[in-house]
Amino acid sequence: MQNALASIVVTIVALGIVTPMILPGASAAEVTFNLFGTINGWGLSAGTITNPGPTLTVNASDSVTLILHSTDGVRHNWFLDVNNNRVRDANELVSPDFDEGTPIVTWTFTAPAAGTYTYRCQYHPTSMTGTLSVQGAPGTQPAGGLDWTLILVIVVAVAVIGAVAAVAAVAARRRKKT
Repeated sequence: MQNALASIVVTIVALGIVTPMILPGASAAEVTFNLFGTINGWGLSAGTITNPGPTLTVNASDSVTLILHSTDGVRHNWFLDVNNNRVRDANELVSPDFDEGTPIVTWTFTAPAAGTYTYRCQYHPTSMTGTLSVQGAPGTQPAGGLDWTLILVIVVAVAVIGAVAAVAAVAARRRKKT
């Protein structure tokens, strides 16, 4: 019985070591978007500018690089309007300005928590808008998705219970023989 119990403990410890190695890890990605702006909106190219502009989709904690282009020579910037009040607040992400003197700016930020946000130009907050869709971090599951970690835990628990039951049955047979 002691040998069987020791085997179960060793199995549980081994599964605890191996499980993190086989499950997908949560690591941030590097994502880059070329974004073109005029007073009429944003686009992924100079010929696709609309308002609202394109939806940019990233994962929480991704390193997001925006290559921002002013295609009309007018001063612009890109900011994440977290509270959607159409005004750049002190705590909101904002790029450096870009215009005819600096027509292209490369700017990197870390994606915020999962959610849907509006991005804007501070100088043209109603005509230059778009959506930043931030998904859960890699390795997390959206609502309604399969949680493979939970499934693995259930399978391991059933296996351990089965092993304990088998050991108990063998021990009971041995006791009957003696």
